[in-house]
Order: sequence, then structure tokens, then C-alpha cells
Amino acid sequence: MPTTPGHLITTQYGEAYPDSYVIPRPKGARGYGAEAYGDPYGAGGPLSLVFAVAVKGQTVRAVFNEEPAHFSPAGPTDGLNPSNYYIDIVIGQGTVPNVIGVNPEPLRNPAAGVHGADEWGFDVYLDHPVALGVRYRINGRRIQSRAGMGLGFTYGAIFTGIVAPATSRPRARRAGYDDLASAGLGGAFRFDDSGDVGVVTGIDGLRMRVVRRCTTVLDSFSFLRGYGTPLRLKWPISVANLAVIQADLRKQILREPEVEACAVATSLVPLPGILTVNIQVRAKQGSLTLGMDVQSDGTISVR
Repeated sequence: MPTTPGHLITTQYGEAYPDSYVIPRPKGARGYGAEAYGDPYGAGGPLSLVFAVAVKGQTVRAVFNEEPAHFSPAGPTDGLNPSNYYIDIVIGQGTVPNVIGVNPEPLRNPAAGVHGADEWGFDVYLDHPVALGVRYRINGRRIQSRAGMGLGFTYGAIFTGIVAPATSRPRARRAGYDDLASAGLGGAFRFDDSGDVGVVTGIDGLRMRVVRRCTTVLDSFSFLRGYGTPLRLKWPISVANLAVIQADLRKQILREPEVEACAVATSLVPLPGILTVNIQVRAKQGSLTLGMDVQSDGTISVR
């Protein structure tokens, strides 16, 4: 077996390797076998991908120990061809990014990650960010050095992602809601000074919504299933029905987003037939007290 640097060792399978794999590289040599081949580019030995670092969320810098071929992105053994790189995950979980391009401008020392005088760096572009805390490996394949030597045993380098995962923050809910101003039950809209329909906010708006909910027949709106009460105007009401009506009104009022607690009291005067409802509401923006008198003829008055 030859022992002079630069000679080839041929295996039984016909593969040729520089004997510098087993003989220490002479001091000052620019690459394995470079001093024997004597090529003017400082290459000639096996090409290795020795280091990688994420320089941006979707950019990884691949560093080679020699100058790789970088003539065309379409070259089958070219370092600019994105198909000659692929990413896999070593530690952690996440989406494996695909390589979509390579910056044609090489980077030399003292660029970030490029330390040695003979090292060449290329920025590889990805289609997904590399996540913080996940360890990836960028691998090279088919790439040759400028002198024509292929990748050696070091064909991949590990790097860590730098992009923190996005966190969703729930939208803060408004403390109150706006309602259109009206004259009350059976009344028309009220208009403000600009001529537009007025807006009722705060505790006044809540009062309107409580009255509307308590005086709307259950399921009157096909798009608001469960909205309203089973209280029907001009229908006979017995004392036995009061507890059911009271519980149902309270349940409906508590469905209003601003309401924190409520109390409902009902009473019935058989003659002349008046159902009295007293409601107390504690809301986020204040408290509300109102009363309703339901007449036997279907008339409702709000106090």
C-alpha cells in the first residue's frame, strides 16, 4: 500500500480513496491530498460539509472545507443546486423544511460560521423557518469540489433552529356591547344629531337587551335557537307556572355576556290578571334593576 500523500487506495469494490485518510495531513496543507495533486484552487482532496449555522429564520449557512463547484444552480454536482441539499431533524419535533435555493455569492472568513482560511460558506434558503430548540442537520449529496473531488465522509452538519414558535393570544373581549337606540317596546329607532341611528352603550344597552330577551317568544328567530322565553302573551297563567317562568327568565338573562349574576321574582294578581316581574342584574359595568308588568290583554309595561 502506498504511503505517499496523494496516492490512491483502491478497494476490492473498485472505489478509490486518497491515502491521506490514514496518513496525517502535512502542516499547512489546504485540503486532503491538495499538496499532492497541486491544483491551483487549493482543493483536490475529499470535500466535506464541516459546519452549519442558521443565520436567519429560513436561511442556513453551509460551510465546506474546500471550494465547491459553484457555476450553475442546474449543475448536477454543483454547490448552487438546491436539489443537492436536504434537511432532517436530529432532536425535537417540527416541520422539516425543504431547500428552495442557494445564494450564488460565496462567503469567506471572517463571515459568520466561516472560520478557516480554506473554508467556503453558502447560504441555503428554506421554505419553512427553523424552530427554536429543534436541532436540524443539513446534508449535502452529489456535490463536488471545484477540482472534481466528491463529498467525503463528512456530508452533513448539525445546527439549531432560531425562530420562536408563534403563540396565539386570545382577543380581549369588550366590556360592553353597542345597541341601536329605540323608543322601547314597539317603538321606532332613535336618531342622533348626525341623522344616523343612535347607539346605546353600557348599562343602558344591557337594559335593552334584557328586556328584549325577556319579551321575545322562545325560538322566534330561526338563526338564534334557544333565544327568548316560553312566556306567551294573552295566555292563561296559573300560580303553579310562576316558578317555571321565574327560572326560565333567569336562565335567559344569564346568557347575556356582560351579566355576572341575576335574581328574578314573579308575582301574579289574578284580578285583573297582571303578571309582575322584578329583575336585579349585576353586570361587569354596573348593576341594573327593572320591572315588567304583563297585562292580560298582552300589554307589557317596563318600570
